[in-house]
Amino acid sequence: MTITCESCLVDFLPPADVQPERALPPPAAAVPEGAAAGLAALFTDWLGRLGGGAPMATGPLRFSLALWLGAQWIGELRLDADAPLRQAGEADTANHLLFRLLEAAAQSRGLAVPTALAHAFDDLRAGTPLALLTYFSALGQTGERRRRALIRAFELDPGFVAPRLALAEERLAAGDGAAAAALLAGVTVNDPERARELGLACWEHGEAGLAAELLGVAVSRNPDDGLAHAALAALWARQGEAQEALLLAARATTLIADDYRSWSALGDAHRALGDPRQAAFYYNAALRLAPEAPHLLKDAAASHIAAQRPREALALIERALALAPDDPENHAQLALARRDLGDYAGALAAAGRAQALAPADLRFAELAGEIAKAAQ
Repeated sequence: MTITCESCLVDFLPPADVQPERALPPPAAAVPEGAAAGLAALFTDWLGRLGGGAPMATGPLRFSLALWLGAQWIGELRLDADAPLRQAGEADTANHLLFRLLEAAAQSRGLAVPTALAHAFDDLRAGTPLALLTYFSALGQTGERRRRALIRAFELDPGFVAPRLALAEERLAAGDGAAAAALLAGVTVNDPERARELGLACWEHGEAGLAAELLGVAVSRNPDDGLAHAALAALWARQGEAQEALLLAARATTLIADDYRSWSALGDAHRALGDPRQAAFYYNAALRLAPEAPHLLKDAAASHIAAQRPREALALIERALALAPDDPENHAQLALARRDLGDYAGALAAAGRAQALAPADLRFAELAGEIAKAAQ
């Protein structure tokens, strides 16, 4: 469903039909540039997540939004041609005001705000109104201006979670996992969807401990997130937590049975348990859903080799080599499979190719030496 924001206003003046209960203080600063655009982007995302993904309407949805700042903050949201929804709240709990607006929008469509999305509003709790407005401003800008606004929001309130998450996401996108980890240290991420994506990115950048924490938050705050279950299971399996990984992976297969990552995680868990035959079975199930996933082909082949089934492994390795002919690990697995089939000449050639592709990796030199010794 297409969701379009027709207009968004953030201003210090209240609507004409509202008389403030007490005199409005003069604004401490102008509304930061881009605040309205950033707030509109947030509401567009939130409306898209209402009902846990269920559409709010059969056709395109249009909305307009206004946020007036003063002794009390007043928010007004209009969906399509419906009557406007209005809420008021204190400036220091503006995240609750925004949540109430979204909740009213959901109720007007016979929906509920998913619990997972409701958690996200805790990340918007800011110590000062200007910090929140500056964060909105960042979301309405791009490039260096966005980054500067995020840093300013963080400076205004170092305990404000949302800008720290956004800055960490930028560092991860730039390949700086260490800087992202420093930004996330001691931070409780409340939005489970964001925790999952940050956890996956941290794992990719070598921050496995932080990744496990973030994925754990995603699982605990959204028990129906199959991808978070699968990812945490795969991570725990690699850390030797096999039983815990098995439980999570089994849950993932009930939540996302049509996603190869759930079956791959189950393979990882059985591999960690020392059961390569079962691991190969589940990797093969994953391959039926993603037949050209290089890492799956390698994991399945390794499990067949460990289960002393080199012919089955060889068929998978040939597929992997067709996709990634310069991957030294594929050639190393080919060497192992040929060795187990008694083809020592072929095994030595494959091991030599792996060594040539990655001369600094001692694993392949050791493999070549072991095969040469076994061939004697």
